[in-house]
Amino acid sequence: MLSSLQNPLIKQIRKLQQAKYRRQQGQFLLEGTHLLQAACAAQWPLELVCYTADWQAKSPQVLARP
Repeated sequence: MLSSLQNPLIKQIRKLQQAKYRRQQGQFLLEGTHLLQAACAAQWPLELVCYTADWQAKSPQVLARP
C-alpha cells in the first residue's frame, strides 16, 4: 500500500496530471472503471494500475482480464 506523498511512484503519478510531463514521458493517466475497461478492450498495454480495496471488491472482473 502506498500512502506517502514522498514516494517516488506517487510523485511520478502526480506529475502525470500536467500535460507537459505527459508529453515528456509519453504516458498518460486513466481514471475510472469505464476508461480502464476501454483500455483493456483495446488491448492497450497498461504499465501500472492503482486501485483501492473498495474498488477491487466492486470490480474484480476488470483486474481478472488479461
